[in-house]
Amino acid sequence: MRSLKPRSMAICLVLLLVALVGCDTVGGSSDANQPPTSEITHPTEPSGTVTVADGDSIIFRWRAVDPEEWSRCTGGVAAIEIRLGTEPPIVFDCPPDTGEWWFCSSADTAGGHHISSTNQPTGGNRQHEFSVRAQDIRGLWESEQDAARYQFWYNFPPSTEVLFPQPGQVVGSTFTILWSGVDPDGQVVEYQYALDPAVNPFSATADTQLVCQDTVPGQHEFWVRAKDNAGCWSSDYACVSFAVE
Repeated sequence: MRSLKPRSMAICLVLLLVALVGCDTVGGSSDANQPPTSEITHPTEPSGTVTVADGDSIIFRWRAVDPEEWSRCTGGVAAIEIRLGTEPPIVFDCPPDTGEWWFCSSADTAGGHHISSTNQPTGGNRQHEFSVRAQDIRGLWESEQDAARYQFWYNFPPSTEVLFPQPGQVVGSTFTILWSGVDPDGQVVEYQYALDPAVNPFSATADTQLVCQDTVPGQHEFWVRAKDNAGCWSSDYACVSFAVE
């Protein structure tokens, strides 16, 4: 068998050295060190389908992984950057094995792996975006374009008003209760109501009136609240006290 020429031997030695120590080479080519990848694991609903009452908190969980952790190369996630809309990003260090981290737009800081932000976006009928990206222990960031993103909406709750009878009004034993509901960033789809809720259960309807017949004389109360198309109920019941003669 013919022996290798000196040039061929040199190439073989270089390839062997790269195979042996290439994973430990810091600052090498992009092929030797791939950027980490992030994914948002909560909310589990598809992006763009979650609505949250204006001012309420929404919790995000995410996971970041460095490809080198899955090979013989030394790797790991060193930092996380989170951003809510156009607010300045928040960057924090983390151990290489980050696992799952939380972000909450409220001031709640309880629990480990949990970061709080003063960013509390409001604005009702417009879309907001949360994004997260990671940096590996070699300083390589996941690109802005590849950051994990989640779109959601903040939602104003609807309000309800009783139109008839008015507070303190006296009516006959047969009368019709009238009310209306308004949703500032959607539409009302359902009402929950009760006449004298202390003794009667609540019922559901899409109507805005209730016909009452042969009502017992005396003092009565009517309570009603609305639900919008995002599933958000009125913050409080509209309530009116009246008398039946």
